[in-house]
Amino acid sequence: MYPSELSGGMQQRVAIAKAFILDPEILLLDEPFVALDSITRERLNLLLLEIWKKTKKTIIFVTHSISEAVLLSSRIIVLSKSPGTIQDIVEVNADKKGGFKNIFSSEYILRTVVEVKRRIKSLWSKEISRDLSDVLIPGEKRVLKAIC
Repeated sequence: MYPSELSGGMQQRVAIAKAFILDPEILLLDEPFVALDSITRERLNLLLLEIWKKTKKTIIFVTHSISEAVLLSSRIIVLSKSPGTIQDIVEVNADKKGGFKNIFSSEYILRTVVEVKRRIKSLWSKEISRDLSDVLIPGEKRVLKAIC
């Protein structure tokens, strides 16, 4: 079998394996599962959790998926748009050291996803208001209030 004949999921598994072969202290994964179907993505999320459980490596995982961030993280760092600055840090206290079989349906995970979404929505609301107030001239503040 040639590399071009591998499925997307298998290519990602190979990429993760190649990264771990170098035995880095910190592993940066920038949206590694973004192009995969949801079933393969969930399988690779669980595989990554299993690898983390065995290696205890620090993994910086970049994603736009809040549920994926909650599932895979002990800490979520929310960045602003360009330039990316830290807007919020959310500690995730789910026990990922135990078994992972039911983690996708964990009540804690679901509650945490809702909380993170609420916090991000609040940040976006403030950021949109700030962006609009920078654009509008002082006499047009009432337009800003109508938009928000």
